[in-house]
Amino acid sequence: MYKEVEKMTNSKKMNPQKLKDTLLKYALYIILLLLLVVIVAIKPNFLSVGNLISILKQASTKGILAYGVAGIIILAGTDLSVGRVLGLCAAVAASLLQSVTFASRYYPSITEPLPLIVPFLACVAIAVIISAFNGFGMAKLHMHPFIVTLGTQLISYGLCCIYIENQPSGSTQALSSLDQRYLALATGSVDIFGFKLPYLVIIFLLLAKQFFMSIKLSQLDSKVRILTEQVALNEEKVERDKLDL
Repeated sequence: MYKEVEKMTNSKKMNPQKLKDTLLKYALYIILLLLLVVIVAIKPNFLSVGNLISILKQASTKGILAYGVAGIIILAGTDLSVGRVLGLCAAVAASLLQSVTFASRYYPSITEPLPLIVPFLACVAIAVIISAFNGFGMAKLHMHPFIVTLGTQLISYGLCCIYIENQPSGSTQALSSLDQRYLALATGSVDIFGFKLPYLVIIFLLLAKQFFMSIKLSQLDSKVRILTEQVALNEEKVERDKLDL
């Protein structure tokens, strides 16, 4: 009986500590919520549908990258090269998508517009080659993902700089004057109940569905559950240790 009373007393004394732990655990969400409240108080139209769609459009490209990195992080890995690989792929795609009427285009020999699938496949090939190099370094050379991807990050950035600067005109120019077909796809939208939903957001949402379905149908789903259970068990153990103290 004495021990039970002592545990109850200790638990009551730990209430402030539990509150502190809870605040620390959800600190990011609390800060974001407070920021949201302040922003809405200053700009009431922040939560308008048009503004939310604009935010989604700006976040779509980063969100698509996040899908790929999320799977790696779930498997206790990392990829520092994803941003630079995107930059390299964007430079290659832009050079292939320049208008054929643009005098200072990267490839003057291209006199007819290329099918949009060609730049897409070229970017996929570049990303696959760099990713295969990362995988080889980790699986066969037993290098840490941080080291391998840091190296490919620098390599991708160097290749991007060389590619942009090595233009037939002899001078470095912006990869501008893109094909109108690509611009229509990249900046276009579909009208839904009076609101224009950008194609980028639609692609982002479709990929989100595909991503979660892939996790559910693969071994990553079990990996996530195992990690979640381990985290929960560790948190329970920490709480028990605190009560025992």
